[in-house]
Amino acid sequence: MMYAEKTRCETLYAQLVLSLFLAIALTPLFFNAAIGNAQTPTPQMTTSPTANTEMESCKVWEGFIEPFRLTSPQLPLSLDSADTEIGLRVPELKRFHVPINTPITDKSNPPTSGSHYPCWAPWGIYEEAPADGFLVHNLEHGGVIISYNPDLIKGQVLEQLRTQARELSLINGRLILTPRPNLDAAIAVTAWGYLLRLNGYNAATVKAFYDAHIARGPECEKGKCPD
Repeated sequence: MMYAEKTRCETLYAQLVLSLFLAIALTPLFFNAAIGNAQTPTPQMTTSPTANTEMESCKVWEGFIEPFRLTSPQLPLSLDSADTEIGLRVPELKRFHVPINTPITDKSNPPTSGSHYPCWAPWGIYEEAPADGFLVHNLEHGGVIISYNPDLIKGQVLEQLRTQARELSLINGRLILTPRPNLDAAIAVTAWGYLLRLNGYNAATVKAFYDAHIARGPECEKGKCPD
């Protein structure tokens, strides 16, 4: 009876030692797994404007008929027009990245600031308008956008406007010419925070607005802007 009791105690002791050994051996594995899970961040979409340096322009665009090249370095800014107030100053909205197809609202038509899509429209001439979410991003990069009402600007006048856009692009290619069917003027020229409406085509006024605002978006510094 005493021998059986001794054997049972030895068995329980051996099981206890084995359990303790396994617990000590497995603890680091569980601990490392828990640390790894705690340090793995949940993917989130950035809303920081500074993330633009990691973004690219949209590669393909329906209605894009003529690209403008960005030469490096660009020609220097016109000092004579650097502080000229041309166009209506529109209060700036905060600039965040939002998912593509998100409706864009602003204080003006066309928009001059605010939330926008992560990529921007290629610089150049369009026969179908890019969405505002892309175009606002172009403005942030120091671009000037010439929008026209296709019911009012067409034929020879449209060709004159396109010719001027090509000429201006040789100074700095951050320029877009696009129709805007819902435009409440013949032409609207926009830069970040500025809007100029015209009842008809005036080449001198378009050039003056371009000179005053090209390459002066919020992400530009002394005329140097993201591509």
